Amino acid sequence: MVTIRRDVLVGRSGGKDALQRRVLSHTVRRLALGIAGATLAIACGGTTTEQVVGPTASRCQIVAAAPPAAIPASGSHVSLNVSTARDCTWSAVSEAAWVSVAPTSGQGSSSLAITVAANALGSPRSSVVAVNDTQVTITQQGVPCHFELGDQSARVGVAGGRVLVRISTIDGCDWRASSSAEWIRVVTENGTGSGTVDLDVSRNDGPERSATLSIAGNPFVVAQDSIAGGPGGSSGGPGNPPAAPAACSFSLEPERTTIRSAAGQVSIRVVTQPACPWTASSGTSWISLQRSDGSGPDTVTYQVLANLSTVSERSGSVDVAGRTHRVTQQACELTIEPGGAHLPPGSGSYDFWVSTNAGCTWTANATVDWINVTSPRGTGSGRVTYQLATNTGRGREGTIIVSGRVRNITQYGADSASSAVSTPWFYGAASLLTQRH
Repeated sequence: MVTIRRDVLVGRSGGKDALQRRVLSHTVRRLALGIAGATLAIACGGTTTEQVVGPTASRCQIVAAAPPAAIPASGSHVSLNVSTARDCTWSAVSEAAWVSVAPTSGQGSSSLAITVAANALGSPRSSVVAVNDTQVTITQQGVPCHFELGDQSARVGVAGGRVLVRISTIDGCDWRASSSAEWIRVVTENGTGSGTVDLDVSRNDGPERSATLSIAGNPFVVAQDSIAGGPGGSSGGPGNPPAAPAACSFSLEPERTTIRSAAGQVSIRVVTQPACPWTASSGTSWISLQRSDGSGPDTVTYQVLANLSTVSERSGSVDVAGRTHRVTQQACELTIEPGGAHLPPGSGSYDFWVSTNAGCTWTANATVDWINVTSPRGTGSGRVTYQLATNTGRGREGTIIVSGRVRNITQYGADSASSAVSTPWFYGAASLLTQRH
């Protein structure tokens, strides 16, 4: 004898009695079918099982090929082909703000449109587009580097001293400076972006002399007066400060700093000997100096603009007397309403709150096609609104990603008003009945 126990299902809103009757009626019918199947199996002396095969991890492997060549610095649009089984779903996410992907979700094999923004730096860069667990690396070339020197030559007195040569270029461009003359020491041998090369010229106890140095691929001539020309000699060529004492050395305190995303002011200390001249500069667009030169120990102060990105921090630099001070500015802080959402099977419009600083920008996208984000971008704190499609099957889960932060969305199945499990309990009960016999 088989006893059927009927569990009372309580609805969340109006129409509770009707919902209970519908679910109970459906449950009894499914159980009756299961019992009939079990009885038939027993009568025939056999065992019957029912198995539904859906997408599995082994069947739903993603194959995605990266673009065959690096993207040019000017940016481009390329295609990314995704191959998988027809009934397998996937989601695509870019880890960098300068790479966008569309669509962000789908099913089966497809072609994704990858948009790469222009690279303003002289150095190449790379990032990752993730399609489920498969990562595809996108590489982009840097802008061709060009270097300009503030002067092409300098004249130094017989006592020798320091010569500072200004290099102008864009961020990310590496340069080197070298000398084949034993009496000229290159203090700053290499750097990145705009900067200053510091040369240390020895005392001249002989005739007038000159040497040609290589600075960022450009020739630079240093001429030095002879001892017969009188003490001191010339005080420097056009655009160069007077020769500094031979004992000049420079350091910056601190060498690195990390600041928050808001606009602000930062100071660095120049450590050197009295009367040693120096210049300061920055090739970073969001950094501005209050002054560009000085002498002896002093302080260099600079202003930074706000970083309005909620995804990526950014890096810049300030060069003082051939020394580089590195600056890292954090991205805007952004938080989303905690927890997830558990929603009914019917279609509907919902929202959640995003908190960030005024002026900070964010984007939102869904990883599944049954969630439609109706406010995909915003500035400052605000709400992300989205719509759900009607769920006529089993319970399902998806996510909305807001600038890298994840909001989990669970939608109940049509057969269960209070459970988000993928298989309602009465399916499991019928299966157990048939397998037991």
